[in-house]
Parts: sequence; C-alpha cells; structure tokens
Amino acid sequence: MNKQAYSTGTIELMPYTEQGEFCIVGVFAVNTERRELTYKILEKQRTRRLTGFFPEMERVIFTQTLKSIHHEWDALAKMVNKGADTKELGMMHMVAGSDLFTAITHPREGMIRHKVRGVVLTDNIDVWLQKAFTKMVMRKDLDTDLPEEQKLTQQVGNFLRELKLKKYWKECKVGNAIYHAHFPFTYTPAGEDKVQRAIKPLFLGQDTSTKIMDHGDTWLQKVRRLAQFKMMPDTLIFPVERPSDLNSEQYEHADIVINDLKSEGVSILEEMNLEEMKPLVLTDVVSDTPLFAREA
Repeated sequence: MNKQAYSTGTIELMPYTEQGEFCIVGVFAVNTERRELTYKILEKQRTRRLTGFFPEMERVIFTQTLKSIHHEWDALAKMVNKGADTKELGMMHMVAGSDLFTAITHPREGMIRHKVRGVVLTDNIDVWLQKAFTKMVMRKDLDTDLPEEQKLTQQVGNFLRELKLKKYWKECKVGNAIYHAHFPFTYTPAGEDKVQRAIKPLFLGQDTSTKIMDHGDTWLQKVRRLAQFKMMPDTLIFPVERPSDLNSEQYEHADIVINDLKSEGVSILEEMNLEEMKPLVLTDVVSDTPLFAREA
C-alpha cells in the first residue's frame, strides 16, 4: 500500500486560557488530497489525568467537556467524510482538504483549541493515530519512560500509599506556559497554586555510559529550565537506581549525573532507599492536615 500524507494536530483542553496550561485530550489527521478526517479522543469517563492536572476542578466539568468534544467531532467527521451538507457549514463536500485543516486549526476562544503538529507519511493512519494517542494523550511508551523507571515509579506510589499520603501527591505538569515538565508525583499545599514538592524516580542502570548520561541529562536540563523560569518546586526529590555492578564504568558515570543534579538543588535518594524519603514527603502534609498531625 502506498503511503499517504496527513496533516496532523492535537485537541487540547485549556481551562485557564490566561495561564496557557493545557492537557492534550485527542489527536486528529486530515488527508488533504482525499479530504478525509480521522481522529481519536479521550473517553469522557477517563478523567483521572485531567483531574490530576487540574485538581481544583470538578470531575463533572471534564466529563461534560469531553462529551461535547466527542459530539462536535462526530458531527464534523460525518459532514467531511460522508459529504453531508448543513445550513451552518453549507456545501461541506466542496471544501478542499487543505482549507478544512486550516479551518479546524484556526485559533478560537474557549477551553478547547486545536494545534498543528505537522505532516506524517503512513500507509495506515489508524495505527499511527493509535500510537500518537497512546504517546501524547495517555503519555505511555515515551522515549524517556523506561520500563525500569515505570517500576520505580510504582514503588514510590506504593510507598506513598502505605503512608496514606497518595491522595496528596498528584501527577501533573510543573511550570508555566513558557516551559513545563511532567512529574508523576507532586504536592501543592491547600489554597496555593504553585507545586511545592515533586518526586521523579530516575533509573540510571542502563547498559552503557552514554545511555546513562543521556537519560540523566534529559532531567538535568528540565530542572535547569524550571529554575531558569523560576518555577522550580522548593523541594525536588529524585529516588535513583544505579547500575548493579559497583565496579563498572557505568556506575561512575551515574555518579556524574547524580552530582550534577545535586548541584542544582535536587534531593537524591541513593539506591531507592524510600525510608529516607519519609520526612521529605510527610513534613508539610502533617502541618497542613489535622488528621496526620494527630497520627504523627
């Protein structure tokens, strides 16, 4: 099958337009030659990531918004792909594919925006769309999201759950419209907007020094950028797992990454010693929450 060119974009939810913070809830593609529209949108029941990004908003707002998005795109696809005519859009089947994509991605006011992402060549747009949805909407299979790191993240989540603190530590972006980084665990005191503490488990046990330093440098740069834009949390906690071979060259290069992170003010937990993390995750929650103050 010959590959076709598709103009692609993302469907983004931006509750606070003045702040510019957004969450991707869908992906779409337009074959401008064939004038075909395909898309995939987050189901309205799956709001956990959205409430994680914007915990102050009621879940029903997201379910209603996603329901509206689905309705809008279902209607649009029917008009585009089946050539249906409407009073509002006129002779839809006469609209060229390039004009259609331009119209979809034209800036508009409101919580929902459609952003241009580029052009792809593929012989199966459904497969490409699923992969793009998994990566950009569900945030899985990311290049930096290693299987080993996923296990470390699960360990930290279980540890917070054992301390009965999991509900206080939310997955969200840290930063602003200019720059932000995604953290699996963040803590924001009640009544405040800025993330005060963030946790990022980091696996530095790759099989080559280059892979270790490349992965470490990814997060080192994120930390530096957050500091540059004055959006770094007061406390950054990186539980780290090093290479298992204590005499290896890789172990020494993991040290380089760790020391660089420490120089940026990151609290490093060696060898995933989670017990050492307890005072770092407990302190502010104890003072802010009477329940934990009594248990302490």
